[in-house]
Amino acid sequence: MFPNGTVPREPEQRRVAVAAGGAVNPERVDFDVIIVGGGPAGLSAAVYGASEGFRTWCRQGRHRRPGHVELAHQELPRFPRGISGRQLAQSAYNQAWVFGAEFVFMQSVTGLARDGDRLVVTLSDSGPVRCFAVVLAMGARYRRSTYRRWKH
Repeated sequence: MFPNGTVPREPEQRRVAVAAGGAVNPERVDFDVIIVGGGPAGLSAAVYGASEGFRTWCRQGRHRRPGHVELAHQELPRFPRGISGRQLAQSAYNQAWVFGAEFVFMQSVTGLARDGDRLVVTLSDSGPVRCFAVVLAMGARYRRSTYRRWKH
C-alpha cells in the first residue's frame, strides 16, 4: 500500500522506491566521485568520500536484495554483542548521508566514457552524470567449489 492509500497490482520497482522516499534520479549531474554499488566497499567509499568533502554520489542496484554483509552477523570491536550485517549496512548508509553523500536507487549503469578531464556515467533511466573518479564496488560472487577446497 502506498502512503496515499492506493494499492497497486504488481507495481514497478521504481514506483515502490519513490513511494518509500528513495531517490531514483540524481539531484545534479556533476560530482567529484561516483560509486557504483552499495555493498560494504561502496558504502565505505561513500562515507570516506563524503566525509572528506567530495561531492559523492552512490548508485544502489536496480534489483535490491541483501548482499553478503547484510546477511552476516559481525563481531566487531566496538560492538561487544555483535551487530547484524543489515544494521552495519544501514549505519554506513546513514553516516554517508549525514556527510552529504547522495544515493540513487533503481538505476542501472549502462555506460562509462571519458569526456576531456571528466568521466561520464550513463544511467538507464535518467541519462548521464559527470565526475572526476568512479569507484566500481559491485560486490563479490563466491564459487562454492573453491570454498570447499580451502576447507579441506
